Amino acid sequence: MTSGASSLQCIAKEMTNEQIAAFLGIKENTVKTHRKNLYEKLEVHNAIAAVNKGRAMGYIT
Repeated sequence: MTSGASSLQCIAKEMTNEQIAAFLGIKENTVKTHRKNLYEKLEVHNAIAAVNKGRAMGYIT
């Protein structure tokens, strides 16, 4: 699983950027970059839409 996909799983669990960074062992700015890239790839503008689309595409179980 990529860091981006892991980040999406964490977003679905309503974790903050700080919590995601600690969980994945990366910096908070890296989480922000992953989030921005996920939104671009999924063609969404917020976390709720990203989670919904991620579920629809099978990235989130």
